[in-house]
Amino acid sequence: MNFSYLLSILLLVFGFGFVIFWHELGHFLAAKWVGVKVEQFAVGFGHAILAWRKGIGLRVGTTRPEYERRIKERLAAGEKDGGQLNDANNVTTEQLDSAANELGLGETEYRLNWIPLGGYVKMLGQDDMNPNSISEDPRAYPQ
Repeated sequence: MNFSYLLSILLLVFGFGFVIFWHELGHFLAAKWVGVKVEQFAVGFGHAILAWRKGIGLRVGTTRPEYERRIKERLAAGEKDGGQLNDANNVTTEQLDSAANELGLGETEYRLNWIPLGGYVKMLGQDDMNPNSISEDPRAYPQ
């Protein structure tokens, strides 16, 4: 394979990723501006190569399992301290957000994914498989 050809392909991929980043950043900023909770900001599709979340840092793969584990541990500790958490399955969004804030965890996971042909901003309440779904959370999209 010709080095010039390989360099051209790499420049095309990075250039496309650069344009996608700015496009998705517009969606991200608009969502934040109107108060919608953004769960993921991603360049690329598929599984995460790298992910970063405030309070967790940079990880290979996703930060989601560690994020959820820390929140569950915090909610369980709050229950032991006399909190009102009766059933882990009936935890409200406010309780989850409060636990994340107490732990200093960011609500958004920033990702670089394997397939560099697009990107997305995943907002709370956004369900592409069921566009008619409605979330009760005031920070959900669409509201």
